[in-house]
Amino acid sequence: MVQLKTEKPILCLGDVNPDIILPYGESRQIMDAVARGEADVNSPRPEIAVQGGGSVGNTASGLGRLGMPVFFAGMAGHDSFGQFIKEDFEKDGVDTRYLTLNPDIPTVIIMAVVGEDKNRVIYVYPPENPSHLQLRPQDLPDEIIPQIGWVHTTGFMLRDNPAADTVIGFMEKCAAAGILVSFDLNLRIETNPLTEEFRQRVMRIVNISNLLLGSGVEEYMPLTGKGDPEEAARSLVTPDRVVISRAGAAGVHYYTDGEEGFLPTFDVEVVDTVGAGDGFNAGFISAAARGLPLRDCVDWGNATACYTISHKGARTVPPREVIEKFMKDVPYIR
Repeated sequence: MVQLKTEKPILCLGDVNPDIILPYGESRQIMDAVARGEADVNSPRPEIAVQGGGSVGNTASGLGRLGMPVFFAGMAGHDSFGQFIKEDFEKDGVDTRYLTLNPDIPTVIIMAVVGEDKNRVIYVYPPENPSHLQLRPQDLPDEIIPQIGWVHTTGFMLRDNPAADTVIGFMEKCAAAGILVSFDLNLRIETNPLTEEFRQRVMRIVNISNLLLGSGVEEYMPLTGKGDPEEAARSLVTPDRVVISRAGAAGVHYYTDGEEGFLPTFDVEVVDTVGAGDGFNAGFISAAARGLPLRDCVDWGNATACYTISHKGARTVPPREVIEKFMKDVPYIR
């Protein structure tokens, strides 16, 4: 089985954006209470929140908070949102020297309107040509490769060019140099179809990956065409590849060439599920890069994800010692 351990920094290559959270539901409840005479007209309204977001961005932030040496490489606009992204990374300990802020494009923003039922309606602006997909080969200089021992990306980066070909080419260079490659599928086929072109791009990264992360039902089954999530995940295992199959609260299966297992998640009150998978990735990668056994790495992924969903916001990964205490104190779901 491949050894997922490195003493060099981790490079997170991918998407980043600000998340703008619009608390419509809470505001509406206060307005209705005022109209009924049950609240004062001067009652405080919930504020709009601006938070760091993006799947790979969240993972980079989590790794930094867990004390891992980590770079982020990606594209945003040279505007106030791009500057916010850069500063937000740096306060979490993420090295941003390979975050390109392009003056010719706007930073893509995600607006989440939160209803009274706590569900979110998502709007993306601009709706086309998002900044993270404008990444070009010159934005990823070869000087990065000797500095890192691990590179992580996601299927979000493979939806369109120039980013798709840029990321595939760079990841293939890293694999050829012996750098560990992890890939979170993030297919999101409920909103973006699994076209043959997209599938071929995904499989190019799958074929060089040492760690594959995804959902058995939502990703491994449609990607492989197999009708059972365990069979689908197993079919992607090689002697050099670990496959992680996440199923939310139902727990996590892991598969290698010679070892399989399952771990339940931790019993927490769910506050916000946004960023759960990204938190899992940060916890797992931080443990694997330190050389922990595979089962312990899955436990770290679960613990980090569960801590994240028990707090509000996508970037709530705490320092490493907090996760260590969490794992001792919080029981598994039975």
